[in-house]
Amino acid sequence: MNRLAQTARSYIATVGMFDGVHRGHVFMLKQLREIALREGLDTLVLTFSHHPLEFIAPARAPKMLTTAEQRVALIDATGYADKVEVLNYTHDDFKRIGADFLKLLQERYQVTAFAMGFNNHIGCDRAGIEDLRTASLPVYGIGPLAEDVDVSSSAIRAFLSDGNLAAAENALGRPYKVVGQVVSGNQIGRTIGFPTANVSLSDNDLMLPARGVYAVDVRLSTEETFRGMANVGVRPTVAKEPTVDTLEVNIFDYNGNLYGEEVDVTFIARIREERAFPSIEALRKQLEDDRRVALNINR
Repeated sequence: MNRLAQTARSYIATVGMFDGVHRGHVFMLKQLREIALREGLDTLVLTFSHHPLEFIAPARAPKMLTTAEQRVALIDATGYADKVEVLNYTHDDFKRIGADFLKLLQERYQVTAFAMGFNNHIGCDRAGIEDLRTASLPVYGIGPLAEDVDVSSSAIRAFLSDGNLAAAENALGRPYKVVGQVVSGNQIGRTIGFPTANVSLSDNDLMLPARGVYAVDVRLSTEETFRGMANVGVRPTVAKEPTVDTLEVNIFDYNGNLYGEEVDVTFIARIREERAFPSIEALRKQLEDDRRVALNINR
């Protein structure tokens, strides 16, 4: 029997933020599975509950592409993980050096091997693959996804900040989606024939794409999906003090009451930038044009 498979349900583990669970992550998890099959191990994927920078340098912590719950579901959906766990790390935990972190995994999760990306680091000493060669368990390196464009969480955030949904979708392997709860608003849209659902994101750290108007698909708690259009921004035509970006969605062909409901909003295409209009009537006419564009986008 292979020396790595001495114990029942022994794991080869990998750890990371896995924010977005993009195509690069999926490629990495596929390689993890291949190593596990070769060594007779199960696969364990560990994702942090919060971005490490929230503990180390909060001012530099990025907006997130996915919640911890979404990451677990997306990782599980790849079929490459036998077990997915969320690490609820504290500030003190991030003071561990890489070798001590591996010992923790051995004790807590029956980990007998570890895998990490070729340019990844763990622990406060930022230990890489070569630094961990003498660690208490075997460490395997995982190669990169060969692409002409950057497939990374930071690149996807940059694409979304630019309103480049196509590039973000290409890197993610799926359209970008946010989850939130419908809350009460000022109902101005209703008075001009475009009632909107004001969506409060399920996590304040989640990222919205650049300000603008988007064609979206909205999935309700009933699992029905409707086309709609969304405004991301400060609503300059109607807001008295436009300071905080909001997400408002006009759901086509839906007349029910969604207050308190959780909805998934998938961004399909960017229609235009957000701008102020000279009057409510001018805004209404533009929204009619936006609706026609959104309806004519086939997905």
